[in-house]
Amino acid sequence: LRPLRHMPHTLNYATDLVSLSQALRQLQAELMWRHNTLLQYSAPEGERDSADAQPFLPIVLAIDDYDQLREALEGSQRDQLEALSAWLRHDTRLGFHVIASGETLAMQRSGDAFLKALRACRSGMVLGEVEGVGVLGGRLMATARRVALPLGRGYWVRRGALRLVQFAHAAAPRRLADEIAARW
Repeated sequence: LRPLRHMPHTLNYATDLVSLSQALRQLQAELMWRHNTLLQYSAPEGERDSADAQPFLPIVLAIDDYDQLREALEGSQRDQLEALSAWLRHDTRLGFHVIASGETLAMQRSGDAFLKALRACRSGMVLGEVEGVGVLGGRLMATARRVALPLGRGYWVRRGALRLVQFAHAAAPRRLADEIAARW
C-alpha cells in the first residue's frame, strides 16, 4: 500500500499505532457526522430516489496485513477498530468501504467483530489462493480449487458471485504491467 501514500486523495497513511489511533478517531467522527446528516435530511426509506442512494463520496479504509495489525493493537485501539465494524453493517449510504489483506486462515478468525462485519458484506478480492473465496461466500468448481493461481491473478467476489481478475503485481516487470494496462 506504500504507493497510495503519495496520491492526492489519500487523507491519512498510518505507519504506527499513535497515528492509527488518531486516524480511527477522525474516521469515527466523519461517520457519525454522515449518520446524523442522513437522519436529518434523508427521505423515509419508501420515498428515497436514486440521488438519495449514495449521498456521500466514498471513504476507503485499506489495511495491509490485518492479521498482524490485529495482534499489535492494544485494548483501546482494538475497541476503536471494532467500533468501525458497526458502521460497516449500519448503512451502505454512508459510503464506508474497507479493503483488508492478510493470511486467509487468520482472516477466518471467528471472534473478531471487524472481520465478521467484512465477511457479512460478502465482497472482496482474493489474490493468489483460492481458499479465501469461501470466506467471502463464493463457490468454486472443484477443478478451479485445485489450480494454483499465477502472480497477480485472483477472484473478485461480490455478494457471492465470482469474476476472475488479473492485476499488475508490484514485483512484475514494467513491460508486463504495460501490456496488462494496454489490454484494459
